[in-house]
Amino acid sequence: MAGKKIAVAKKQAKAKTKKTEKGPAQRRNVVIFADDQPRWHKHVERTKESKLPKLKNILTNCEIRSAADADELMEAIRKALDEVDVDLIFVFLDLNFPDIQTGLATLNRLRRNSDDRVRQIPVFVYSISKDQSEVAAVQTRGGNGYFHKVDHPDTFWEALQTIDRSDASQWPRPGQAADVIKGRRPANDLASAQFLQ
Repeated sequence: MAGKKIAVAKKQAKAKTKKTEKGPAQRRNVVIFADDQPRWHKHVERTKESKLPKLKNILTNCEIRSAADADELMEAIRKALDEVDVDLIFVFLDLNFPDIQTGLATLNRLRRNSDDRVRQIPVFVYSISKDQSEVAAVQTRGGNGYFHKVDHPDTFWEALQTIDRSDASQWPRPGQAADVIKGRRPANDLASAQFLQ
């Protein structure tokens, strides 16, 4: 009888251990969507369940976070940087956030931040404008890419698919030595985006 009880106890202990054991945490990717237009945020939230599974390369296991102003954006970045299981962080910044001067000021704020981890985060700017002077202004301030924003929120998902197909090795991870320099051009050309030279 005693032997049977011991065997049962061992079996229960083994089952408990198996239940509580955890494998290595799956790395997550965070995309912060910075736009002051509520309809875009609503569309992204409404469509992300169907759109996220299509990101199967460097943005697999991707989490979309929203920011409606520059302070919310900085808070979202700080939070992502503090999470140990986050692999890549990308920012998509509306150039008119809520106007062009504020959008450019936000980009400046990121690129001149005292924290190396913030300065090296890839920032992709999008705008309804195709004005080359605006593209140049983004380039001068260290943006990683410029997407043309048509008047439909799916532009955001199309841009993400472009990034998803890129070479993961060109993007810095939080905590790595800063290697995003002002106006740096990514290693490869991405067909559907105008990346800065």
